[in-house]
Amino acid sequence: MKTNYYGVKYMTEAFLPLLHLSNAGRIVNVSSTRGQLQGLNNEKLKKELDNIDNLTVERIDHLTNSFPKHVRDNTVEEDGWPPRCNVYRASKVLMNAYTRIIAKRYPSVTINCVNPGYVSTDFNSNTGFLTVSEGAQGPVMVALAERGPTGQFYDRTQLSTF
Repeated sequence: MKTNYYGVKYMTEAFLPLLHLSNAGRIVNVSSTRGQLQGLNNEKLKKELDNIDNLTVERIDHLTNSFPKHVRDNTVEEDGWPPRCNVYRASKVLMNAYTRIIAKRYPSVTINCVNPGYVSTDFNSNTGFLTVSEGAQGPVMVALAERGPTGQFYDRTQLSTF
């Protein structure tokens, strides 16, 4: 949670003032298909996280802060998470929701999420089926694209759904 959610949040807060000085400010958050809402089996939680007009950063912070305790206590379902939801998945779901809120709040900056695919790296003991170069294609494409959609999710190089 500290890396995948708070790391993104604090970096975003730190860089937004500088990005506002640019005429092409961009944030590309690296996500995962595991962070897509369609993978959640709790309709109430899905609706809450998909309702960007009413969702708040404070609510995401609450979910982020309570999740590790729920994992320890085996009570993740109390906040609507799937029974075997792990911290990685929850952190990506929450980072994606945060990205959408911030993109809506700051429309002059293009802010999106990208799933690079299952890339072979030390992080996953080199079990991925994509090379680092192949995995970089989506994030680089989104970072270098002409001003386009903001608050979106890309699966590699294709626009997808949260």
